[in-house]
Amino acid sequence: MAQMWYYKTIKKAQHCRIDTKRRQVKEHGACRSGKAIPKHDQKENGLKGEQMEYISSAYTDKGNVKKTNEDSLSVRIASLDQGQVLMAVVCDGVGGFAKGELASGMVIQGFDRWFENDLKRLMKAFTWQALEREWRSLINRLNDQIVDYGFDHRTTLGTTVAATLMFQQKALVLNVGDSRVYRIRESLEQLTKDQSLVQFEVDHGRLEVEDMEKDPRRNLLLQCVGAKRILHPALTMETVEANRIWFLCSDGFRHTLTEKEIVQALSLKKLKTTETMRKQLSKLVKKVKSRKERDNISVIAIKTIAMQGGDDGQ
Repeated sequence: MAQMWYYKTIKKAQHCRIDTKRRQVKEHGACRSGKAIPKHDQKENGLKGEQMEYISSAYTDKGNVKKTNEDSLSVRIASLDQGQVLMAVVCDGVGGFAKGELASGMVIQGFDRWFENDLKRLMKAFTWQALEREWRSLINRLNDQIVDYGFDHRTTLGTTVAATLMFQQKALVLNVGDSRVYRIRESLEQLTKDQSLVQFEVDHGRLEVEDMEKDPRRNLLLQCVGAKRILHPALTMETVEANRIWFLCSDGFRHTLTEKEIVQALSLKKLKTTETMRKQLSKLVKKVKSRKERDNISVIAIKTIAMQGGDDGQ
């Protein structure tokens, strides 16, 4: 069967879930720490490593043109004896399909339910291999649910997803579509690879990397959650170091910003608290809007911090 391509024209972030009660984040809102798993409910699992804690904030805007915001996002943090666990997810409802905001919301709800109901069980005998198996299973179940919904309601819907779970000195990163996960060290490091037509053309030597953002085909996706029964999510393991900035974003955030602008705005010195982080994200989003970005714009920023008594990573 020929590869199907999906054209994305609209996006936005609607939901930012950060506690056990569902709470819709206001436009331009910040995400704060989630509900902690009580320490008396945890058992030793033999894991040793540098304990991390996190500062995180999120910002979303429907942009200059779109009437709806079809992105959804979530940041959750749990406190464990071994340190904190952070989960962050950004989904970008695929435009050109109906109900993109429903598809992105369904994926966010699925990850939130997993965090609330399954994380505590997983941590009793935690391994990264077990987490990867669970996330592969989770994203495929969500894909089936969205496909089934579309079939039952005679419509089409889909979403990208970029997600990470951080614990101690490692992170699992998941990606479907063209939302991205980045890490800032001395420079900007893209941790996910777009599942898009322009990335495919770059991989096969028919397009230069610097021309990707200018190419009129940049919104054509090779994969999104909910479009087809067969899904191939990309999952990778990454190192988590103290005193680093990570961020997840929909493509509307990154189209018009330079690497220098992002690195300067999201420097460690400027992101000392949740509030200062929110202000810096707000400034970047306003800059994107001033450059006539037509898409929804969503971003989650994370600062990693070594807990007291640990190595600061510098």
